[in-house]
Amino acid sequence: EALLDAFGELPAPSVDYTGVEISPGARDALLGGGLAAVERIEDLEPFEGAVFANELLDNLPFVPVRGRGEDLGEVRVGVEGDRLVEVEVPWSGEGIAPRLRDGEETTIPVGAFALLDRVAGRLHRGSVLLIDYGRTEGPAGPVHGYREHREIADVLSVPGGTDITAGVDWTLVAARARELGLN
Repeated sequence: EALLDAFGELPAPSVDYTGVEISPGARDALLGGGLAAVERIEDLEPFEGAVFANELLDNLPFVPVRGRGEDLGEVRVGVEGDRLVEVEVPWSGEGIAPRLRDGEETTIPVGAFALLDRVAGRLHRGSVLLIDYGRTEGPAGPVHGYREHREIADVLSVPGGTDITAGVDWTLVAARARELGLN
């Protein structure tokens, strides 16, 4: 609402706002408030304008990786007895990947890459403003979680009891944007 109020203070022409929202309830709330809303970026006609997302990228899928000499290890989840454990396998991804020191951890923002792919397919001219927690120098750090407003390092300790997140590696996101012709 604050964003839309600020748009209303701008000189002509007026701003046309369309929310992209996957949640049916939130989408209905936008529509009920007199705003345009779609479920997917692909539902938008190609446009000129701006794309704005605040604290979205850290909610999109990512792949945890760890430096292993000259290679990367992908960190997956396995089961050992009655508990969840990390299982490391060789990184099988292609394309953009960070260089990490041995044991250093970060995440590959594959969901952010997919978002940029979809945005680049619709935005013919304009700007993309993405705001989130992360780093521009070096890896974004390991996966972590929050429970009762406290940071939790072992996100596998209480399955379903921790909000899992990771910082965004803005260097990787920017590299992907450049690959797609975004400046």
